[in-house]
Amino acid sequence: MFDLRAPSLFLMVAALPLVAGDAPTEAVTLSDALTKGSFGGGVRYRLDYLDQDPSTKDALASTLRLNLAFHTLPFHGFSGYLDFYNNAVVGNDLYNSIQNAGSSNAQNRPVIVDPAGRGVNEGYGRYANKEWLDTKITVGRQLFTLNDEVFVTASTYRQNNNRFDAASIESHPLPELLVQYAYIWNNQNVLDVGKPMASHVGNVKYSKKGIGGIAAYTVLLDYEDSPNRDVSTFGIRIDGPFKLSDDVSVIYEADVAKQSDAFDNTQNIDANYLMARVGINVKKWYASVGYRHQSGVSDASDAPFEGSQIGYPWPWRGNTEQMVFTPTNGLNTLMVWVGGAIPPVPGLSFDLWYFTFNSTENNIDYGSDSSAALLYRMPCDTKWWISGMIAQANAGDQGNGAFFDATRAVFTTGYRF
Repeated sequence: MFDLRAPSLFLMVAALPLVAGDAPTEAVTLSDALTKGSFGGGVRYRLDYLDQDPSTKDALASTLRLNLAFHTLPFHGFSGYLDFYNNAVVGNDLYNSIQNAGSSNAQNRPVIVDPAGRGVNEGYGRYANKEWLDTKITVGRQLFTLNDEVFVTASTYRQNNNRFDAASIESHPLPELLVQYAYIWNNQNVLDVGKPMASHVGNVKYSKKGIGGIAAYTVLLDYEDSPNRDVSTFGIRIDGPFKLSDDVSVIYEADVAKQSDAFDNTQNIDANYLMARVGINVKKWYASVGYRHQSGVSDASDAPFEGSQIGYPWPWRGNTEQMVFTPTNGLNTLMVWVGGAIPPVPGLSFDLWYFTFNSTENNIDYGSDSSAALLYRMPCDTKWWISGMIAQANAGDQGNGAFFDATRAVFTTGYRF
């Protein structure tokens, strides 16, 4: 699985897969590998309420996701993993999941991207060899992310994950050096719809503990049926934290990327991505401020450039989830994140977010998005957690068609075994 670095305690839990994918011991025989493997699973209930202009009705999505997984023991480095999932609507589907857009329940209601779905969440074979440059080769349906998930994400916080049919390799030629590559031939997205492709993802990162790391990455998207989404991304990234003492660290990250049209894309795309964030982490509390810039198309006659991400980039664009795609006029985002533990109650933590959105061209104020969340890990069993979040969006310039007044409230509880 590619590196996941969530910016908050809430996200670190909310974005965890429901089941783990690592098998710890080696089997003596092939029979042992198949019969003495480990079972796992999880359950997650999510209640999502959204009041969004200009919809005339509110949306309420009540969904329950179940997972059951089996991991063989490794045998001479080879292992297998299979994870089945089922996401079911509990009660009436009083929301537009896009999948049910034609039903009467979805009419005039906002979109909440948690449709009912079921099938194989992950199913892959893996070969791992620590003596061969500490390498893992994985083939099949898998979840992975790239760096901070802006360009490639598994969307593990959604009830239907963003899954990849791919062949990937992860290696450590040196203890501090990470090399990753994946060839993706299908993306099974959060709508449980397959998107055939022939895409490449690569990442090389050098890290020093207590200081941080530097990475160079590329994402080459080549869709079979959506050529206007064929985009190449080349970027360089640094991130921390930089440790000042046992209790204090400096939070920092910066990312610069160049994006252009690729393969069969007929649009004229010459886009830039820039991100910088800095903050402080003291014991179990953190505060940071950040800025992101994503330009749109260079020619207004071209179709809108949607960015080049694979997946659903939450929460990097606000918790009301209205800025999924980059507007034609580009997007500048100012971000403030604050959070940490609440000492009187063991296992309780909070997060606060604030975002402002503006265009990179034509001076359009898209609005702001503010939110607060609580997370409680049960002291009796930390695999059981409860979280709640409320978010408010205030629209800026009217008529931009991308951002509206909205109120969102989400309750989630889950357990992994």
